[in-house]
Parts: sequence; structure tokens; C-alpha cells
Amino acid sequence: MIFNTMKFRFLTIVSLAVMTLPVNAEKRLHFDLDYHYNLGLSQRIMGISMSPKDVDYMEGHSLHFALRYDITKRLSAGAGIGIDAYLSGAGNYGKTPLYATCRYKIIKDKSFFKGLYGFTNVGYSISGRPMYRGAMFDIGAGWPIMLTKKFGINLQLGYNLSQSKKHPTTIVYTLPDGQTVVEKTKKDMIRHSLSFGVGITF
Repeated sequence: MIFNTMKFRFLTIVSLAVMTLPVNAEKRLHFDLDYHYNLGLSQRIMGISMSPKDVDYMEGHSLHFALRYDITKRLSAGAGIGIDAYLSGAGNYGKTPLYATCRYKIIKDKSFFKGLYGFTNVGYSISGRPMYRGAMFDIGAGWPIMLTKKFGINLQLGYNLSQSKKHPTTIVYTLPDGQTVVEKTKKDMIRHSLSFGVGITF
């Protein structure tokens, strides 16, 4: 499984980051660990768009870790790292994104939806087997349900774009004489997904 091959690297980085945090970290510093299920909407390669029906299924799973700092009472920004697994009937692949993250609180009063925010992530995935490099982009909305003053459950809904540079591709075509040719090459691919997230924040 793709997740098994990347899990050790991810957990090592997260553990080191947590251990280096001071015991009495400033209240402006936040730690986020989120899981996302990415429902594939379409993917495009060689100018051809494919829907989930064209490849039987199209989905993905992500685990992201980020550190954020409150710039103002509404705005926070930081950086993160994660592991992504994108699955489909046409093949599976993994990514390790490094990204910048930004959040803006839409509602900060004492209403039921206190803390509701808009967010965006922009980054690039580092390469290494069996992972592929390429840009990544997220945008959406989130809602932290705080269980204590410093700990809560984080819910997110958004759009995810994932680019894979030089993705292995098999091209099958027929020559005028009726001969079938199978050609293996590498082309850039873009996946569009609807992302559902749940995690912890403190």
C-alpha cells in the first residue's frame, strides 16, 4: 500500500516537530492534524478528461500536519507536510506535499458557528518512489468544535487540486494496417477532488 511506504517518513517528521515545541508554547501557536477523504471529480492527462465512471472509481486519502501562528485575531498562517494517496481504476499513486497554509475567521463571536473560517493551502510535492512531484492547491471552509479552551475537533469541506509531473501513462492506438501499438510514456496529470476533512487542533 502507498500509505505504508510513506507512513514512517511522515511520523518521523511529525514526532520531531512536536518534540521541539516549547512546553509553554505561545497561545498564538496552533497544531493541526487532519485526515481528508478526497472524492475524485475528474482527472486530465494528455488533454483528455476522465470522470470516475470512465475509470470505475476515483478517490483519495490524505493525512496532513501543520503548524500555524495567529497574525491577528482573525488571520493565521503557517506551513505543513503530509502524505497523499490517490486511487482510481486506472492506477494509484502517492505524494508528499510541503505547503503554506492560511486561515481567516469568518465568524468570531459567540454564535453556534464561532470560529468558522475560510482556508487555502498552496504547495508542491517532493518526489521519491512511489511518489510523484507536482503542485497542490486547496480552498474551502472549516469549523473547529472546541472541546476545551485549547483542544478541539476540526471539520473541513473544500476543493483539492493535485498535479502529478511525468505520471506513467500507457497509450494504446491502432495503425492503418490494423496493428495495435502499446506505448509507455510519462505525461503530466491533474486531479480535481471534493475534499471532506476531520482532525484535531490545539
